[in-house]
Amino acid sequence: MNLFIRSYKIVCDLTGIYRIFRGKLSLAVTWVCTLIIGATGIATTQVYAQDGDAMEEITVTARKREERMQDVPISMAVFSSEDLEARSISSLKELGQVTTNFSFYNHGQFGRGGAIVYMRGIGQEDPDIYWDPGVGVYVDGAYNGRMQGVDLDLMDLERVEILRGPQGTLFGRNTIGGAVNAVTAKPTDDFHGTAEITMGRFNRLDGKASINIPLVPDKMAMKIAAASRNRDGYSTRLDFNTGEETGELGDKDSASGRMVINWTPTDEVGLLLSVDTTRAREGGSARTVDVYNPTAPLSGLLNLFVDPDYGDAFLTDSKFTSFADGTNATDLDTLGIALTVDWDLGSWAVKSITSYRDTDMFSGVDPDGSFYNVIDFDVDIEHEQFSQELQFSGLSFDNRLNWVLGLYYFDEDGFNVNRVDVYRDLLAFSPPLPRIDPSFTSHNSAKAESYALFSQGTFSISDKLSVTGGLRWTYDKKVVSAFRFAHLNNNAVVLPQGTKDKNWDALSGRAGLEYRWNDGIMTYFSVARGYKSGGINGRPVSDFAFSAFEPEFLWTYELGVKSDWLDNRLRLNGAIFFTDYKDMQFQVIQGDPATGVPITVVDNAAQSEVRGFELDLVAVPATGLTLTASVGYLDAEYTELDPTSILPISVDNKFVKTPKWSTTLSGEYALPIKDWGELRWRLDYSHKSEIHHDAANSLIVVQDGYGVLNARLTFDSADGNWAVSLFGTNLTDERYLMGGTDFLNVLGFAEMQYARPREWGVSLKFNF
Repeated sequence: MNLFIRSYKIVCDLTGIYRIFRGKLSLAVTWVCTLIIGATGIATTQVYAQDGDAMEEITVTARKREERMQDVPISMAVFSSEDLEARSISSLKELGQVTTNFSFYNHGQFGRGGAIVYMRGIGQEDPDIYWDPGVGVYVDGAYNGRMQGVDLDLMDLERVEILRGPQGTLFGRNTIGGAVNAVTAKPTDDFHGTAEITMGRFNRLDGKASINIPLVPDKMAMKIAAASRNRDGYSTRLDFNTGEETGELGDKDSASGRMVINWTPTDEVGLLLSVDTTRAREGGSARTVDVYNPTAPLSGLLNLFVDPDYGDAFLTDSKFTSFADGTNATDLDTLGIALTVDWDLGSWAVKSITSYRDTDMFSGVDPDGSFYNVIDFDVDIEHEQFSQELQFSGLSFDNRLNWVLGLYYFDEDGFNVNRVDVYRDLLAFSPPLPRIDPSFTSHNSAKAESYALFSQGTFSISDKLSVTGGLRWTYDKKVVSAFRFAHLNNNAVVLPQGTKDKNWDALSGRAGLEYRWNDGIMTYFSVARGYKSGGINGRPVSDFAFSAFEPEFLWTYELGVKSDWLDNRLRLNGAIFFTDYKDMQFQVIQGDPATGVPITVVDNAAQSEVRGFELDLVAVPATGLTLTASVGYLDAEYTELDPTSILPISVDNKFVKTPKWSTTLSGEYALPIKDWGELRWRLDYSHKSEIHHDAANSLIVVQDGYGVLNARLTFDSADGNWAVSLFGTNLTDERYLMGGTDFLNVLGFAEMQYARPREWGVSLKFNF
């Protein structure tokens, strides 16, 4: 053992020297090594906790089987249903604020209908159907192939698992940055239910309820859950002439439902059927124009022929007001059906996951901040997908090998219509201008098929040392059809159209070592290869632009520790990593070889490196008191750019949606009050350093470092039948950007989307 410790110390020393962990990361390496080396001595110290002071065990399915979170060699954040309620979190997007090295935003144009998700600096800025996301979102292990509709209402969940780093071996398609897995609460054999109503600022009125109904004793049970979210917008639309309110942005109006049936016809067979649906009718993203450039081509002409005060006249005094009068709305309808079958055959088991999902979305936006028809966007998206996964798992070699073997099939069909209107209000002023009425419409359809074969196993060499290996082969095929036309002077001009297809196959995988120093401390090292599918440019303006782009690949090296101390009163988990990121998919400008005209396309135009760490701490220093802290660090840099493309970046640019530092601090104290019940106080603070909301690092849409403070006070009755909570979010009323677009050089304005201001409310919950 001493020899092993000395060998490990040498490895740590060398790792700290190695270039991929240079700079501030060397501090993290030193910390990890110190913790590992001191483990054998410190862990033998006996510190006896009082009853009820120890942390509860957390069960996850990150490796396609149920196991303790502390036994899984993956950097992750896990939020139980109780955690979500205590943090006043009701959607996946809100988890992006309280999770280190993880960002979740709604797209500026699509609002809730389009998500932008980044993990460890890896994601995708454009959620269109021809371009795949870089972070996978799953519900009960079933993959959602598009970012439309993944900002789920978190109702009746058991937990949410956020898995950092490539997860392609077991989770599959396009999890090159990581995966988010929402696990629903399962029906049980007893009758019970819950109902909750929440009221607050901006006329907030939310309701949710669930009921668990045993159908056949010990055989079948059903659970039905429903949620309604209603809240006025926090950004106001004003009439330019009167100043009166004409509408609002950022409102919430949605209803969701889920039915789950759990049936165990025999002791060996179990079936779980889940049906969920969401209907949202919301007023679009809260957008406003903050900056105006009178010398830009569009604004200059408008100043000359339409309104000499165009631009400045439409800048408001508030970040939450706008004179825009065009369509700003998002309509979203989703339906999901999933059937999971488990068959226990003794030494091995079979699992089948069959899933279908249908999404319809309309989104319209008027981003220019004026009552003129300067520029207007709208999009219709229809998408449906089917997936089938078969898993075979078991134990072999005297239970020393825990293995899983699987087959996967995925099929999706998507269709979208994009419309753009520009310059319409110049019509009335021709001559001297030529008559123009430019509008562009694109009809795009995309079909994708994916097949995969995967396997992963963990072999226990000894009681302390284990080795993990996994491999996944994936075949992807995509077919994109495009029909585009432009209107100029009421004449239709047909742009290049047709159908193109492309296929790829690739290997991804994982290898790792895990060493258990004792029951409370485990260290691991892993190497993982990630893969994200290529695609076909779906907005062609020429034959050259109607082209394919290739897949992305990366290698991630991770060294981590999972540790529980002081009789489970202190938990300290950490990981350091290095990612070599190749063939990054970027929107670039390239010259059409036939015409020389610059064309915007997606291409594999950059290479990069990402290094960083995550550190998570949970402590129970006294009865009823729980403290948590998390720190994430990312150093992401471009190392090579395609010299044949014009990129909106240089090697010195910062990654989009990727703060260098992200931190969270939380404290909760539970105080029993005689025989009445329990009073719980909770404070949550999260901070993110500077965030660039576009790849070009425009200074207009950059967000300086900011912090958000939330609080909650809850009284639980002694019988557990009811609870009442008072809460506040963004208590310091921070004004921070959730996104934005810099149109200054062409259109003459920049638009921003600010997060919700300070809010407060009260919640009343009943259990029966």
